[in-house]
Amino acid sequence: MKLFSLLVLLGVYGCFSQYTDAPAYYDRRCGEDLGNLWLEVVAVVDNSKGMTNGGLISIAANIASVFSNNTRIGTNPNEPRTTRLGLVTYNAVANTVADLDQFQSLDDVYDGIFSGLAQVSSSDESYLAHGLAQAEIILEAGQTAVNRSHYERVVIVYASTYKGSGTLDPIPVADRLKTAGVTIITVAYDQDGDGALLHDLQKIATPPYNFANTDQAGNTIGEIQGALLQVNCFCPNGWTQYRASFSDVYSYRYGVCIQPTNLNAVWKAAQSACRYKWKNGYLATEFDDNKHDFILEAIRNETGFIQPFNALFLPIHKLDDVETTTTTAATGYADRQCGSDLENLWLDVVIVVDNSHGMTKTGLTQVVDANIATVFGYGTRIGVWSDEPKTTRVGLVSYSSDAKIIAGLDTYQSYDDLVNGVFESLNSVSATDESYLAKGLSAAEKVFEEGKSTANRTQYKKVVIVYASSYKGTGDLNPVPVADRLKTSDVKIITVAFSQNNDDGLLKDLSQIASSNFDFANTDNGVVEEIQGALLQSNCFCPNGWTQYRAAYSFVDSYRFGVCISATVIAASWKTAQLSCRNQWKNAYLVNEYNVNKHNYIIDFLQNNTAFKQPYTYHIGLSSSQGTWKWDQPFGISQLPIQEWAYWNPGFPKVDSTLNGVTNIQINGNGGWENVNQQRSSQMYICEVASCDTDNF
Repeated sequence: MKLFSLLVLLGVYGCFSQYTDAPAYYDRRCGEDLGNLWLEVVAVVDNSKGMTNGGLISIAANIASVFSNNTRIGTNPNEPRTTRLGLVTYNAVANTVADLDQFQSLDDVYDGIFSGLAQVSSSDESYLAHGLAQAEIILEAGQTAVNRSHYERVVIVYASTYKGSGTLDPIPVADRLKTAGVTIITVAYDQDGDGALLHDLQKIATPPYNFANTDQAGNTIGEIQGALLQVNCFCPNGWTQYRASFSDVYSYRYGVCIQPTNLNAVWKAAQSACRYKWKNGYLATEFDDNKHDFILEAIRNETGFIQPFNALFLPIHKLDDVETTTTTAATGYADRQCGSDLENLWLDVVIVVDNSHGMTKTGLTQVVDANIATVFGYGTRIGVWSDEPKTTRVGLVSYSSDAKIIAGLDTYQSYDDLVNGVFESLNSVSATDESYLAKGLSAAEKVFEEGKSTANRTQYKKVVIVYASSYKGTGDLNPVPVADRLKTSDVKIITVAFSQNNDDGLLKDLSQIASSNFDFANTDNGVVEEIQGALLQSNCFCPNGWTQYRAAYSFVDSYRFGVCISATVIAASWKTAQLSCRNQWKNAYLVNEYNVNKHNYIIDFLQNNTAFKQPYTYHIGLSSSQGTWKWDQPFGISQLPIQEWAYWNPGFPKVDSTLNGVTNIQINGNGGWENVNQQRSSQMYICEVASCDTDNF
């Protein structure tokens, strides 16, 4: 079973938000540059007698001021970020003063607005329904005049009264506009100052865009501009905008969009898929609890995601960002990731290629050119080097009705050897349509066995990469028993389905062969990166007796970190435990609990260790030095001061210079930290060390 992933897209900047104590990073806000506003706007102005000439002139000044911060008015073939502005007046009837193409500059707006709003009518009647219906006509006509269908549409209403019932009731027209995706901003010019008009217009406005000319000491201009910026901050179709509250669709919106995707992907594949999904897309970041809760709510409302959600793709706490986001420099306060240096890959790999007639020569060339050569083309050292242990041996097998060992693990001694050998050997398909993967896997098994005698690489992980165009075989030709035998021997199997007809059945069949999360398809976005990611994960493992920290203890195939832990069931003082960890393995140290996920993982880990009994009590690598709580690190590396997350039991830490070590102590079923004397308090303890991977041989 693969893991579900969350994709996230970079949106546009926002205006305001509140955060907890000075986070090192925060979610992107919506844009604030009024010069780059790109909208379709119709101002709908009540020019009935009740507005008064003074009120009408004030509205003209308000409209002109709203767009006076360098907003580009009209259309410009060289600049798409422009705003078109129309103008409607209404009283007993409505009148189009300007359609969306009349004003082509800010000067046009000044001249047209002030001349069009120079005089109130002689009528006391004021039917907003007429004004909104006229705005609807202008917006509809404007869509056919120029291709701006992806521009958000806005109606700004300036009203001095609220009238109408039956066919003159403005609410049905307003609802029709809002259902069509039009945002309505209302400004109450209340002559009586009793607030009734503001209350009535609330039924017309899109929440929370209901303002009054008396707001905030006359700062109506800023309110309207803020509303326009929020409207101009939206997500592509199929994406959900992150907001302060998932349940309140009108809560403050951030300049970030997310898209839960219920397609299967490993972490590396999900990362690549996000970046291919939309320009500057990246894996979701969970900078705070609110973002985490929002994502969970989004998942609950997405078909294809089922509980428990912690069995899904949840290494999204890892900051996977692009340079266009706004963050501070990385603090280094996070659990170690697996090595990602393809140059330092150290594995034994056998590539098993289907060269039956069904693969086609084009497919075979894609395997050679776009995959095998590229996968190892990032500086990976090929062969056995006397002065460098971090190398990868690559063997090659082809199969159709039978299998052929093209290259053993010692044939290719350089990247050039590999590329030349693969191109020369896989330059044509066979004449048969028969394709028995069982024979190819058996040949790979033989290559590994023969490779044992030529080099002492028993600690190197073994991987098979299968490229298949079909899935055949029953009985003795069933590939599943051979694949299971390899996987039982700790061989990882990566499969790549080269389906000529986009047949999902092949991918499903090959998932029985592949190691969990390692079944891909040639149609995947970034299949090279998927394979490289699988190789890096295969090359990330723990010494014997150590357990690799992963995103979810109960889900063995969840994302794995570059960290290993080991429980010591002999009680010792905190200081002795620290020294013991440093001597158990090179660069080991007392375990860190940087976040609640790590803490919970350790508790689950201990529940599966028969030597530990409830209440769970164990030393962790937190200690006090000169009044600062710091996390233990490998000997010789500076300890890290504790940051935001902490898990102290009630009443702790106690202010006592002799209590400068920390033990996790379970109380009433809940574990938490307590500071203890480093020399006197004896408990079992957990050690931690970096995994073996491309960065740590």
